[in-house]
Amino acid sequence: MSKTTALNIILGVLVAGLLATLLYQETTQSEAVPGTTTTTTVVEEVTTTTTTTVVPETTTTTTTTTTEVPIPSTSVAPTERFFTGVLVVNGTSVGERIPPVLERLTNTGYFDVRGVVGAVAAQETVIYYVEPFLGEAQVVAQDLGYALTEIPILPSTESPPVAGVGGAKVIVYLGPGELPPAPVLPEIDEVVEI
Repeated sequence: MSKTTALNIILGVLVAGLLATLLYQETTQSEAVPGTTTTTTVVEEVTTTTTTTVVPETTTTTTTTTTEVPIPSTSVAPTERFFTGVLVVNGTSVGERIPPVLERLTNTGYFDVRGVVGAVAAQETVIYYVEPFLGEAQVVAQDLGYALTEIPILPSTESPPVAGVGGAKVIVYLGPGELPPAPVLPEIDEVVEI
């Protein structure tokens, strides 16, 4: 077997592995069905055992909370920022709203970040997500400095018409007002070389 053939086989295996990993991620992300709730129920199950017999006991605790903005729940861990496409839309008549948002997201680790001017005026800043990327939208909100109770996070089906969505998973539709202060990012103590 020649070196070229061996190298082609190795490269083929690597590409197949990467495609399988991406397919797995997309499949596991599409299984979640996030919903919007304002009531949270916490169920704790406690099992007590003795040395001679096993007796299960179940304790149920119900906690009810109400917030100003409903926080949708998600059970899927968000994908890495690098793989999350974000479209920033200026929904105001004020210019220069997009560059600071793009810079903040890029500095946080997002790669696919684009900005457009919206056709519909926004009354407030709202973050929209393409199903099932609710977790990614919540991370974007926090990366922009918002607490999850301060900003509406809605499915993209409720978004005004936006041109250029493409592969974006999250749409930040900017309304009037300034961005909150940037969150403090953790310090990186050491660089690990691979």
